Amino acid sequence: VNEEKYRRLIEGIAGHFIYRMTAAGEMDFISNSVQQILGYPPEEFCLHHLDYVQTEPRHMAQIRQLLQQGQIPAPYMIEYMDAWQQSKVIEYRERPVLDAEGQVLAIEGIGRDVTAELALQQKIRFQADHDQLTGLLNRYAFDLRLKQLLSDAVPAILCYIDMDQFKLVNDSCGHLAGDELLRSAA
Repeated sequence: VNEEKYRRLIEGIAGHFIYRMTAAGEMDFISNSVQQILGYPPEEFCLHHLDYVQTEPRHMAQIRQLLQQGQIPAPYMIEYMDAWQQSKVIEYRERPVLDAEGQVLAIEGIGRDVTAELALQQKIRFQADHDQLTGLLNRYAFDLRLKQLLSDAVPAILCYIDMDQFKLVNDSCGHLAGDELLRSAA
């Protein structure tokens, strides 16, 4: 009864999957919810999960080393190609399972689909740094980029465009025409 209760609990977590790897790093269990997230049956993902990796952290070897030393690494993300040929980003939180002598028996963790969350963060960042009308960098973001270029001593060209009598376009043709002129110039 307890096993059935825990299995329902594990399988009922939306957007997450639970997994277990051997001390050698071979995945030997993953909850069925991986199929809703990545489209692969659990058995297939256990066997071929490395084949679906698009990008992983550059410090992946250090993460594995920490786990082998019995330490808990910081959460990290891996980008996969799912069964529908879409990119998905999974955030991992792992912890080693130790025996009485402190030797690593297994690694258990939870994977969370953060794809939509990252896309929203990117959209918000874009909106904060760009003009809504033209899509160009806003003054604050432009100043930051310019300061960075100057401090890095990167060769660059700055082009300044002054639209003489722009107010006349707005006054005689309306703000919609003025907006269209700005978009076209941008």
